[in-house]
Order: sequence, then C-alpha cells, then structure tokens
Amino acid sequence: MAANAFTDSATNGNTASATFAWTYNTQPSVSFAAATSSASEASSSASVTLNLSHSYYQPVSVSYTLSGTAAGGGQDFTHAASSVTIPVGITSATITIAPIVDDSLAEGDETIILTLSSPVNASLGATTSHTYTITDNDGASSLSIADATTSDESAAIQTLTVSLSPASSSVVTVDYALTGGTATSGTDFAFVSGTLSFNAGDTSKTISVPVIQDSDVEGDETVIIGLSNPTGGAVISDASGTLTITDDDAAPTTDPNQAIVDDAILDTQTIIAKHVSGQGKALLHASQNLIQTSIDHLIVRTQLQAKRRNSGTTGTQTASRPPTADGQTSDSPPPAPAPSASFTEQAPLADRLADAVKLLQVDADDFGYSGALDFDFYEPLAGRNSALITKITASFSDQDNGPETSNLLASFALETESEDGESILGRFLHLTQTKADFRFTQSGTQDSKGVSGGIYTVYSPKVDHLLTAFVSFGVAQTDLELSVSSAAVKDSYNSLNAQAGVSLARTIQRPGLMMVWEMAAESLLSRQQSRYASVLVGGSTYRAQISARTVTDTSAIFTPKFIFDLQDSEDTEPSNLQLAPSVRCGSGTGGSSCGYGVSASLSQMMADNEGHTSFGLSADRYRNTDTISYFIDINRSLMGHKDIRFDTHLKQLFTGGATGGQPEYAINSVVRLPL
Repeated sequence: MAANAFTDSATNGNTASATFAWTYNTQPSVSFAAATSSASEASSSASVTLNLSHSYYQPVSVSYTLSGTAAGGGQDFTHAASSVTIPVGITSATITIAPIVDDSLAEGDETIILTLSSPVNASLGATTSHTYTITDNDGASSLSIADATTSDESAAIQTLTVSLSPASSSVVTVDYALTGGTATSGTDFAFVSGTLSFNAGDTSKTISVPVIQDSDVEGDETVIIGLSNPTGGAVISDASGTLTITDDDAAPTTDPNQAIVDDAILDTQTIIAKHVSGQGKALLHASQNLIQTSIDHLIVRTQLQAKRRNSGTTGTQTASRPPTADGQTSDSPPPAPAPSASFTEQAPLADRLADAVKLLQVDADDFGYSGALDFDFYEPLAGRNSALITKITASFSDQDNGPETSNLLASFALETESEDGESILGRFLHLTQTKADFRFTQSGTQDSKGVSGGIYTVYSPKVDHLLTAFVSFGVAQTDLELSVSSAAVKDSYNSLNAQAGVSLARTIQRPGLMMVWEMAAESLLSRQQSRYASVLVGGSTYRAQISARTVTDTSAIFTPKFIFDLQDSEDTEPSNLQLAPSVRCGSGTGGSSCGYGVSASLSQMMADNEGHTSFGLSADRYRNTDTISYFIDINRSLMGHKDIRFDTHLKQLFTGGATGGQPEYAINSVVRLPL
C-alpha cells in the first residue's frame, strides 16, 4: 500500500502526515528449469536445476525420486533419492548427482529420471520430471576370432579364442561354423558348429576343435571357422579364424626302384588285358561252334527225312514235320517215334570215333607257324531225341612277334530236340587251359585254367528261318610269372566271365540267286579281382596293388549276303559269286564305334569236287580302323588222294585310320592230313 498525506481542514494551519507499508505473498510453484539434459559418462557429475516461480517468506522444500535405465549404487552413478530445500528469498536450487561412473562397458546411452513430489510451502509447477541422459562413450561391442596353430597332430583338442571388446552390459551371442580349409572333416579333425553366448561383462569365449592323429604325409592343413549372426548390439570385426594343423609325419624317402615297379605292373596289366579279351572271345566262339554243330545235324536230319518221305519208307524220327499233299510242311503233329528212336542211322562206334578226329592243320608264314588238332564227336542217344556233343581242340602257335602258346579247349553239350522238331535246347560246359611262354620284350610264363557253363537254343520253325541264342557264365584262375623292365612279377588272380549272343537268319531262294539276311549280337564281360602282385627288383621284393577291373565288349552286325550261281547247264564245275555288305556297331571298355564294310568273292569248284579256287576282296571300317584285304585261295588234293589236301592263301592287309598305317602281307600254306 502507498503512503498518503492528511491536511487539517481547519484554518488554524496545522498539518499532519502518516505512512503505512506491508507485504503480501502467495505460495510459489516449484519445477525443473528444463525437462531434459545430457552429458558424456566421462563427466564426473550431473547437475539439475529447480526453480521457484517467486520468492517466498518461508523455506520451500520438495521431494524427488530416481528412475530410468542407468543403475545406481556405483554401477553407473552414485546418488540417493531425497529432497531439496530452497531457503527464504532464494528462487532456485541444484540437485547434484555424483559421481557419474565412466566404465568400459558397451551399454548404450542410459537415463536418470528425476520426478518431483510432496512440495512444502509451494505447489508443483509445470515441469515436474527431468530426464538426464548419460551418453555412452565406449561404442558398440566388437567380436573377433583369433588364429591358432597346433604344435603337431597329437594335440587332441585345439581351441580358437573369440573376443568381445568392449564387454557388453547385456547378453551377446554369435554363431560359428566351418567355412573352408584344406583339412578334411572326419579324417583330420572333428567339428560341430554351434553358438557362443557372452554374459554381461564377458570378454572372451573359446571354440574347441578335436584334431585327429594320422600317419599320412599331407603337409600342414587348415581349418577355417567363420562367425555370423551376432546379437545384443554387437558387431563382427574379424569373422574368420584359421586353425593350422601341423603335419608331424615325415615324407618317405623316394625309392629309386618305384618307377621300375610301376612300369612292370603296367606291362603286366597290358598282357592280362589281351589275355582276358582273347579268353572271352574264345569262349564265345566255342559256344557258337556248338550251336553250329546242332544246326548242321538238324539240316542232315531234315534232308534224311525228306529222302525217306520221297522213297515212301519210314524210319527213325527226324527233326522235320510231315509234308502235305502239295509238298509243304503242315502244322499237324509229327508221327510218333519208332521204338528204336534215334536221330539217324548209326555207323559202328569205332568208325564214328575215327571220323571224330579231324584234320591236323598247320599254318606257316614269315612270322612263324600255328596249328590245331580237333576232335569233334556227335553221338545221338538211343531212345530219346537227345544227343551228346564233344568238341576238343588242341592248338599251338609260335610267332616272332608274340609268345609261344598252347591251348586246350574241351566243350561238352547235351542237346534235346522238341517233339515238333522246331527247336533244340542245349546245356553245355567249357573247360579251358592256356599256357604261354614269353621270350621277347618280356620273358616268363602264363598258365590259366577256367570252367564255363550255359545253355543255348536253336529255333527253326521253317527251313529258311533260323534263330539262335546262348548265355554262359564262368570262372578262371590265372598264374603269371613275368620278367620285364629289370623286374620279376608274380601275379595270381581269379576272374569271373559271362558271354551271351543271339542271331537271326532268313534265307530266300530264287533261280540263280540265294539271299541270306543275317543279324547277330554278342557280348562278353570279365571281372578281375583286386589283389597284390609280388615284384622283385634287385634283392628287394615289393607288394604292388592291382585294382579290380571290368572288361566289356558288345557288338551287333547286320549282313545281307547275295550268292549268285554262275553255273550254266553245260558247266561241270560249279562256280558262284558272293557279295556281302555289312553294318556293325560295338561298345565296350575300348570305346564305342559303328562301321561298315563290304566283301566280294568268286569261287570255282574243280571237277569231281577235288578242290576249289577263290578270289576275294573286302573293305571294312570299324572302331577308327580302315581295313582292306584281298586273297587268292587255292585248294588242291595231293598225289591223287582226296583226303590229303593242300591249301594256300595269299592276303594283304592294310590297316589305316587317323594316324595312317602300314600294309601287312601273309602267305599261308596248309597241308591237311587225315589221322
């Protein structure tokens, strides 16, 4: 209130004055000067200011509480929540939080929230809460993995250390897995991927890698482990760690004889490959020869049956079916066999055994000589439509460019003809023995014994149709002793083999012309066991491993033959011209190929069937090889004896191809003597 003067209204001239003064205050409001503030955790303390709206004649006090993400108790800061008093006449106060802890944890920014309550002599103002932010100065946690090296392979467990810097205030995880390296899992080490977990404050973890001891000389090898997928705010600064496994196996000293051993084994495998291929083909031909014998006797029986029908006689049962009125074969069943049923009339056994011994054949040329002695016996079994076939061939060869060989092949077959005479079923057995004496670039011996068995069938519903098929399986045992490349090799092995073949022929007769359509396919397989051969070099013996090997060869051929009869009514010596184009495809261990060829021959028979003269020319391309050959074949009886024959054969063989080739010449002269 302001001072005022009072004046007496009387006229006596007296005056008087009085002054009155007083103060009146309402209660102030208390609040924070600002809602937020912040500073680095490197700051030693934090100050937060309180303001009154105006001074007051009495002290003002206010309580406050602490909250937020920062932890008290000396972890992030030290301060106990309490109250603050503003004295009379003062309009502000400061709350000091100290100390602020400058730690090394990667924890991110943290907050301290102060909240006012319970004012005394004042009311709460507009800003009753203040957030103080402690800014983290440590950055994000970083993960890294260190490399490691073993002292040797005997270190059973090797560890790689994964570091977290700085430590985190929360849980951090990271995955680890195998990402590369030259070592082989399961052989050089055992490793399982996984996850590492760092608790708050942890700075390192380890990954264990079990190392496997071996005796292989392999040099130092590496295991590379990678980190991925970090959590908890961490980052990866080094994601790849390399464990080096130090090889503790000394390299063997180089044996100067090893190259000799390797060459000797290579030469041995080459000889074995040739032997296995030749053995398989010999068994193929042996089975085909049995089938041909059945076919030949089927033809004889058919011709004999026809003669008997023409003469009106009856006799033993044959393979053909009875004719109809027009001379054609009917589909009606054949007549029942006579009681003495056998295939044909039989000569005395002694005569048949003598006939079974075939001619002794000897071939000679400028490379050496070869020969063979055959025993071929066909014996029908009385009382049933069956026959026993025995074929024994003993052959020999001595060539300048190859080993001296001797071979014995014995084939036995039991064939049974069907009741309708249209098919034959045969069961056969082959016994083989082959011996070779090497005398040139290699020296040594080879002895092989084998047995093979199978079945064949011949089906001929008509005279001009013919189907054959066979399959066989066998086993062979071979012993080889070979001296080559300053080394002596001893090898003994067993092999399994299989052969199969099928053929189809169709004959068409026309006046002056016979056409034969032939299709055939054959296949062979041989499997040699894995084994160790003994190789002697100087005074040292080595065990050299020879791996198991499978040899296969499959081929198919189509050959139409055209045979022209050149004999006219006045000729006494028959002659013919034969043309035979062919297409052939094959596949096997040596590769796959298709080829084609053509052959032509002119044959002239001599008077009274005393001999013949043939001229021939053929060209063939198959499996990247071109072959051209021609021959002159002269067959004559000697000294007037028809059973003593002289045969000479001249041939030039030219084998070409991509690399060219050299012609080969051969003159074979054979004298065949009946025994």
